[in-house]
Amino acid sequence: MILPVDQLDNEFIIPIFQTQQTSTVRCLSPGTVHINVHLKSRHYDIGLNEGEYHDLIHNDISVVQSTGNLLVTVFPHEVDHYDSYMMTVYGINQYKSVYNFIIPSDFLSFVSITFYRDVIRGFEVDGHGMTVDKVFEKTVLGKKYITFSCNITE
Repeated sequence: MILPVDQLDNEFIIPIFQTQQTSTVRCLSPGTVHINVHLKSRHYDIGLNEGEYHDLIHNDISVVQSTGNLLVTVFPHEVDHYDSYMMTVYGINQYKSVYNFIIPSDFLSFVSITFYRDVIRGFEVDGHGMTVDKVFEKTVLGKKYITFSCNITE
């Protein structure tokens, strides 16, 4: 799914995916922007003109901030037993406090969840608290982000 340009955002938290931890992240710009990329071990800036994109290799929680709107997509690298897919990353201004997920039967399905600060306490799925094995945290420009992926059933 590709979002309409008027629904794009300028700040993104790219989570780690439980089954495919290395991905290519593509940042596509509908206009001229300046992008600030925060990776695990380095930070850098890049400028894009209208219609240009920047790809980065992602293997840890990453933050992308921009002076204008971006379309951010993730292409996890293939690993044994898991199919390839593409995922649109929604900007933090698109986050909601309640989501409904439709989970197909006969599939191994995962969901990636991202929180700002420590709101992970009290997180529930179907009215039940969750226990998460591996939580990733990153602080960027004084803001703390938490993300994790977990298996979900129909």
